[in-house]
Amino acid sequence: MEVRQLLESRDFDLRLRLISGSNGLERSVDHPRVQRPGLSMTGKAGRIDADRILMLDDEIAYLNALTPEEREQVIERLVMNRPACIVVAAGQAIPRELDEEAERLGICLLSSSHLAETLFDRLSEFLQEHMTESKGVHAVLVDVLGVGVLMLGKSGIGKSECALDLVMRGHRLVADDIVMLRKRPPLALLGGCSPLLQHNMEIRGLGIINIKDLYGVSAVREQKKVELVVELVEWHAQEIPDRLGVEDRTHNLLGVELPYLEIPVSPGRNTATLVEVAARNHLLKRQGHHSAREFRARLDQALEDKGSARHSGGDRGMNHLPLDSTGNPIRVVVLSGLSGSGKSTAVHALEDIGFFCIDNLPVVLLPKVVELFPSQAGEIEQIALVVDARESRFLPEFQENIDRIRAGAGRVEVLFLDCADRVLIRRYSETRRRHPLSPEGSIEEGIRNERQLLARLRERADRVIDTTDLTPHQLRELVQQRYTLCRPGTGMNLALVSFGFKHGIPPQVDLVFDVRFLPNPYFSAELRDLDGRHKEVRDFVLGNSYASLFLEHVMCFLTTFRPLYDLEGKSYLTVGIGCTGGRHRSVAIAEELGQRLRANELPVIIQHRDSERSG
Repeated sequence: MEVRQLLESRDFDLRLRLISGSNGLERSVDHPRVQRPGLSMTGKAGRIDADRILMLDDEIAYLNALTPEEREQVIERLVMNRPACIVVAAGQAIPRELDEEAERLGICLLSSSHLAETLFDRLSEFLQEHMTESKGVHAVLVDVLGVGVLMLGKSGIGKSECALDLVMRGHRLVADDIVMLRKRPPLALLGGCSPLLQHNMEIRGLGIINIKDLYGVSAVREQKKVELVVELVEWHAQEIPDRLGVEDRTHNLLGVELPYLEIPVSPGRNTATLVEVAARNHLLKRQGHHSAREFRARLDQALEDKGSARHSGGDRGMNHLPLDSTGNPIRVVVLSGLSGSGKSTAVHALEDIGFFCIDNLPVVLLPKVVELFPSQAGEIEQIALVVDARESRFLPEFQENIDRIRAGAGRVEVLFLDCADRVLIRRYSETRRRHPLSPEGSIEEGIRNERQLLARLRERADRVIDTTDLTPHQLRELVQQRYTLCRPGTGMNLALVSFGFKHGIPPQVDLVFDVRFLPNPYFSAELRDLDGRHKEVRDFVLGNSYASLFLEHVMCFLTTFRPLYDLEGKSYLTVGIGCTGGRHRSVAIAEELGQRLRANELPVIIQHRDSERSG
């Protein structure tokens, strides 16, 4: 891109004006990041890169503090490698020497009234928009339950009609016919629509319709991250479509591997329903639920049990497990996963909720260790055993030993932590650790070897959690929520999750309450930097009469219907409380609601997902 485009842009509010160096308007910007010189101006550290935007802020004050001779030397170092252009923040007065040197060398010298932080962010957004890899594809992009679903398929197969049906169900259209895809580092793919086609859709028999005019602004959005690719194909009787969905497929777009589904279409099949279910299933997989694999595991177990019953001799099982304080066998969680996927975080989370954890246990000792635990009720009621690829020579015996524990009437669950290769590579690079299966080789080779060793174990896992997009804090909360002990007679646990709608609805919530109708403390300068746990913010939010009314109604709802959820066998109910940013109103309401529930002797876990976010 050329420097001229910075001046001509109206979409990013850069507020730039040309000071000097107009001969450099045709110069190209070849780097997608803005450079701030800092110590590079002293010549003792770093360097100024060529063909890159150079931004100055405090550096101007530094230049003004120098003698004329020193200033000329520093300016000469600044322009020596010919930056694409120089941008001065906060509308500061520009030293005469810098002005003259920029004009002499044909380097555009620009000034903006924005403060440095704002200007840096907007310049970065501009460069990301104009310099990242992009392409247009013949497809339809729809936001379904917060999942960006890209629908592929040949012309006339029904993509637009499917999207229209989804819009009528309350989902949102992003683009029809031509989807403009843009890669956002490191491996995210954003989809949008060209300005000419925005909000429009072509429906055969109806022609061009405007979704925004027909269904309102809530039925459309400007862009969305693509998370799932669905290809609509014609149903051919001679071809057998995937019946189980055990194997996850991917589709490559601009170098990004995305989950991929192929859906056959035919008269009588409700395509919109299938796409909506695909989006819901994608959300479940992100939470660690893989229905097809769970079904296959149950089927395999049933076949094994049936085969064992036919043998008249030799008990393959083990002695009955010790009992917990409720008279049930102690609970056993076997934790495994890829190195770097978060096993240490998961183990610490289990320890904090009462599990007795043993790391790096040889597989062959699993049944014996469980059997040897003290049988006195109440001593140890939950055990977590960690198994990884370091026990590779024993892994083939893993399932046999798990079956022996289950044969002793044990409550055993195998939890496997997975993660995308790119994230594992980044984590190893950040920690400078070597991969345990490739101490002298590349990280990629070690990850590949480990995946092969653990493939069978992953297939037989009862639960798989993908930690690719989870922070350690989120993984910890997810593990603790899944495995918090719920004793018979105490009822299920309630989890209250505060969040900001601008950051997306948490995928794990069962119920969502919107408190954006309450006055927002963000617009008070004294309260803006506090969160809803501070007394000042709590008093501001809870002092509103509608807040009290809201809390009374929610308490009435939860106390009335919670027993019904309990009867359905749910061990926990997750309730989302959302405001705009997730720092003030939702946090205060969640804390107050938690106190009221605990006063009614109900077990409650409170989580604040977005309270630490800024902006």
